[in-house]
Amino acid sequence: MLYPWIRRVGRWADDARERANWRLWASMFFVNRELKHHPGLSLRTRLWALRRGFFSESVPLFELDGGDLDRYLSNWERIETRKINGKAGYVHRNKALFYYVMGPEWAAHLPDCYGVVRDGRVVRTPYSEPIGSDADVEAPSSGTVGSDADHDAVGSDADPDAVGSVASCVDAAGTVVVRPQGGSGGEDVHIVSAESDGYAIDGASASRADVERLATEHDAHILTAFVEQGPFPRSLYPDSPNTIRIVTMIDPETREPYVAAAVQRIGTSASSPVDNWSKGGIAANVDLETGELSAAVSYPDGDRRGEHDVHPETGAKIRGRTVPSWAATVEEVLAMADYLGSLTPYVGWDVLQTDDDGSFVVIEGNNWPDIDVIQPHVPLVADERNRRFFEHHGVR
Repeated sequence: MLYPWIRRVGRWADDARERANWRLWASMFFVNRELKHHPGLSLRTRLWALRRGFFSESVPLFELDGGDLDRYLSNWERIETRKINGKAGYVHRNKALFYYVMGPEWAAHLPDCYGVVRDGRVVRTPYSEPIGSDADVEAPSSGTVGSDADHDAVGSDADPDAVGSVASCVDAAGTVVVRPQGGSGGEDVHIVSAESDGYAIDGASASRADVERLATEHDAHILTAFVEQGPFPRSLYPDSPNTIRIVTMIDPETREPYVAAAVQRIGTSASSPVDNWSKGGIAANVDLETGELSAAVSYPDGDRRGEHDVHPETGAKIRGRTVPSWAATVEEVLAMADYLGSLTPYVGWDVLQTDDDGSFVVIEGNNWPDIDVIQPHVPLVADERNRRFFEHHGVR
C-alpha cells in the first residue's frame, strides 16, 4: 500500500532537485557570461539591462532603448530555451550522436565522419567513412609518435575498430577537422592538413608530434572531412568556412516546420579558422523571402556595435548580395527539421553551401541557438508566430 505513495514522493523529490539544479546552473551561466563579456558600459546601463534579463552587451548590440523590449527574446529567456528540446536535445549537444540520428536519412548532407578520438587513437563508428585505402592509413611516416609501426595500423589486435592515429588519418585524407563531440562557439575546433614539408594546424606549420598531441589533449573529439565551401561563401571571406545559421521551429498548432530566422556568418582573421561570432566573426541577416543579405554586424566596442556593408578586412561586398539557391536550401533544411521535429522542435542549423546550385552540408545542429547573432537584425518575438512558439514552450 505504501509503494505507490513512495514512488510519487520520489518523483516529486527528483523533479524538485532537477529544477533547483537547473536554476543554479542557469544563474551561474548568466553571471559568468556577463562577467566575461561587457563592452565597457557604465554600471547604470549594466544594471538596467540585467534587471530586465539582458546582458549589458545586448544594449548596444540590439540597440535597446527601453521602449520595445517585449519584441526581443531576452538573454535569460534564451537560457530557458535550452529546455524546449528537453533531454532529446542531446542529439545536438553530442556531434557523434548527431551522426547516428541524422546519418540514415541525411548522410549526403553531412561531412564524412572518419571516427572519434578515444585513448589517443581514432576509432571507427557505425557511421564512419573509409579514409583512402587501408594501405594509406597503415603505413606510418617517419617520425611517428609511438613505439613501432603497429601504432598506426588499421584494426590492430589491441583495438580492431581503430582506424589509426590522427596523423595517419591526415596523411590519408589530406585535411581533416578535429572538433569536440560537445561544446559550442568554435572552441577547440582545429583544421589539420598534410603539407609537403610536414603538417599544418589551423594554417600554422606543425610537426607530426604536434598533430599526435591533439589526440592526447582532445580525447572524445570527432574527426570529419574538411569540406570546401562554394564560390559564394568563399567570396565573403576565404580563410574560414562561412556558414548560414538557419533557425527552425515546429509550429505548435500546425506541427509544420518553418524558418524563424537566418543569418550569414562570416569569418575574420580574429575568428579563423572558424566563422563563429563569439570568436570575432561578423554576421549579416538573410531575408527569408529573397535570400538577400543586410549589412553585417560585429561585437560592440563600447556603446556602439560594428556595422559593415563590406568585409572589414578584405573589402568584399556583403550588403545587397543574395545567397544562391536560397529557396532550394530552405526547402531541404525544412525537410530535415521535419525529420527531427518530434524530438527537437527548436534547432539552429549551421549550413555550408558547397556550390551555387543548392548543394550544402550541415556542420551541426544547435540545441539552443545563440540569439546574439540574430537579434541585432531581427527581434525574434516581433514575429507573432515565433512568440506563440516560445509561449507554448513556457519560455515567455
